[in-house]
This record gives sequence, structure tokens and C-alpha cells, in this order.
Amino acid sequence: MQILLREQEKKGYALAKESRERMGTMTYVLDERENIVIEHTIIADNNTNPMLGLRLLELIVDLARRNEVKIIPQCPFARALMQRKTEWHDVLQTPKT
Repeated sequence: MQILLREQEKKGYALAKESRERMGTMTYVLDERENIVIEHTIIADNNTNPMLGLRLLELIVDLARRNEVKIIPQCPFARALMQRKTEWHDVLQTPKT
């Protein structure tokens, strides 16, 4: 399986492909501070890799670390995973109170 990161202007996505077929996508936009706002995660019904969503998010976490920005996970899947994975809390944007 091939996992790619694509970005154009203020939008991007992590994409998993297998034999030219799209198996999963995690989409994001960049906010005014260039932080990554994860909007949606879509996994194909015929996907057999239970770790695919995790692998997509790992790619975006690496991007955030390289660019020294935070991730704002609006997608419920990404939010739950980031809250559980304490090793990712360095890039998790906490809500302002």
C-alpha cells in the first residue's frame, strides 16, 4: 500500500492507494496560523488494513512536526486517536478556555 501526502495552497490530504484504488483519505486545511485542521477521514468499505486511519494520521503528525505547527482535529476519528496517543500531544492544539 502506498501512502502519499498532497497539498495545494491551503488544503491537503493524506491518501492511501493500493493498485490504483483509493483505500483511505484524511483531509485537512491550514488555518490563518498555518496550523493543520483535520476535517474528514474516509476509509473504503473494502479496506482490510485495520491500521489505515492511524497510518494516515501519522503522516500528518510528521508534517506538523516538520513545519512546527499544531493539529486541530475536527474529525471525530482523528480527535479520539490524538487524545489517546500521548506521544502526539506535542502537536495537538488544546482548546482555549
